[in-house]
Amino acid sequence: MNRQSELIVLIISVVIAAILCWLEFRRTQKRFRLLRMTAAFAAVAALTLLAIPVSYTSLSLVEPEVVIVTTDGVQRDSLATFERFAGRDVSRYSANELWKLSSAAHYQVHVFGYGLSATELERISGTSSIVPHLTAPSGIVQIHWQQQLLQGQPLLVQGRYNNTGTTPVQLQLSGQHTLLDSCTIAAGTDTLFQLQALPVHKEKALYQLTTLSGKDTLSKEPVPVVVNSHTPLSVLILAAAPGFEYRFLTNWLTDNGYSIASRTAISKNKYQFSYANHRQVALEQLTPATLSQFDVVVTDAAALQTAAPAELTALREQIATRAMGMVVLADSSKLPAWLSTASLTVQQAGAVPQNLTLSVPGTGNAALPASLPLYITPSAALLPLYSDVQQHLRVAAGLYGAGHVVMSTLTNTYSWQLAGNQQTYAAVWSTLLQQAARPDFTAQQWFTAPALPVVHQPAVLYRNTTDSTIAPPLVNGHLVAPAQQQLLPFIWQGSYWPVHSGWQTIPAANSNTPWYAYLPEHWKMVRAMEKRAVTLERAYLQKNTSGTKKQPAIVNHKLPPVYAWILLLAACTFLWWEGKTRYTDRKKR
Repeated sequence: MNRQSELIVLIISVVIAAILCWLEFRRTQKRFRLLRMTAAFAAVAALTLLAIPVSYTSLSLVEPEVVIVTTDGVQRDSLATFERFAGRDVSRYSANELWKLSSAAHYQVHVFGYGLSATELERISGTSSIVPHLTAPSGIVQIHWQQQLLQGQPLLVQGRYNNTGTTPVQLQLSGQHTLLDSCTIAAGTDTLFQLQALPVHKEKALYQLTTLSGKDTLSKEPVPVVVNSHTPLSVLILAAAPGFEYRFLTNWLTDNGYSIASRTAISKNKYQFSYANHRQVALEQLTPATLSQFDVVVTDAAALQTAAPAELTALREQIATRAMGMVVLADSSKLPAWLSTASLTVQQAGAVPQNLTLSVPGTGNAALPASLPLYITPSAALLPLYSDVQQHLRVAAGLYGAGHVVMSTLTNTYSWQLAGNQQTYAAVWSTLLQQAARPDFTAQQWFTAPALPVVHQPAVLYRNTTDSTIAPPLVNGHLVAPAQQQLLPFIWQGSYWPVHSGWQTIPAANSNTPWYAYLPEHWKMVRAMEKRAVTLERAYLQKNTSGTKKQPAIVNHKLPPVYAWILLLAACTFLWWEGKTRYTDRKKR
């Protein structure tokens, strides 16, 4: 009954009750007049209650309402089994229908499929509990690669594959119509994988990760990569003696646009100086003013041992306070004690092998003639860079104050140049210099979250800067208004909804920031695994908490009609008894 009908019934009831009360009041017999009027009113009220149900609210502890939410990947057999045991009154919603759930209600939500995203879980009230009945995604369920690379840096595609099938699958990394790397995932295994390549292009390129099962193609996923040019670094070389290692390094640095100043000891207190792409400076005595002109110092243990105490003090100060980097080639000379502060110490590796095989990502294993049986002592405070096939740490980076110190036991990398292995040489020395160099905080580079933004879904653009104000970025001709975070004021972020897949560009003053928007079918199982993890986390946090127990809630109750029937029966009984008594009294007279 709608509100209009209820109003009509209420008006009619009031009129009838008024007429009956007036008739009872006009009767000549005054006995039981008030009770007669009350009974007549009660009878009409009871009939009204039967026509218009009355409800009231109260604060009660209620059991959660059981609902079902289905997502992608739902197993229909499991869902049918649950519905058969749960009963027919269980409501079912899809992930797109969560808005129908009341934000103030208390639910027990049974989630089927891969799970819900963090945004979708926010639509479910905090007092509701999540009961997961999730399906494990199959395929590539985790993936990571560095989308912004420098020239010479390898592309490492690392991930996890869940092969639920009965046949092995092959993963192939290809670029520019060329197969670069591949691996095989055994049947019925959930394992990690790594594919690698060394990009030879500049700027943007789109690689592809293909999954094959025999002759069938299971998936093709895009792997966008941007290769940036090296930031021109100013390098100071301090050599204890002339040698092929420094000669080839100087030539390579010059060819790649680095500015170089070199000081090579030829005898006691006598040096040879050379410069390339750098103006001449006084290097006889190193001072803080001289060292401040350089980003990285490349030296060896013997040069540090013979350096003047004032020069060592100046070096340590520039590294610790000015974030100047240093690359140290460890040789037979004793290392300065202060390097142990950066957790950089060396050990003897025993007998000298004929060849040293180094694992270089992107180029595979690279052999070097063994020189000294030295390796770096492993430490949790170090960043491992290169190890040999025996897992001896050969190159590592450590922190010394605000700067980075890179130590290398590879003192004959020029052998790669002589053998024509230019890629390995460039990859190793590019890594050493970039790890030692101070970070560039002036670059106006934007980043995106999530890592795999999808078209028609919000992508968060953020940038780290110490500027008090920044210009709004322009993405595909649309302005994005960034906001400064209150807790982390050096982070500015804004939201943008990409409308087409592919490369997107944010123009900046000194460089453009390209990023990639994916189609919904790209990396589908990766996003499914993320949803599964978020859903399980929400369910775990609510385990044994108020989310699974009765909750106090304002409950709407309907007045049972039996009370109206009792009231009607009592009123009619009194009126019948009063009428019968009046008739008996009249008959006696």
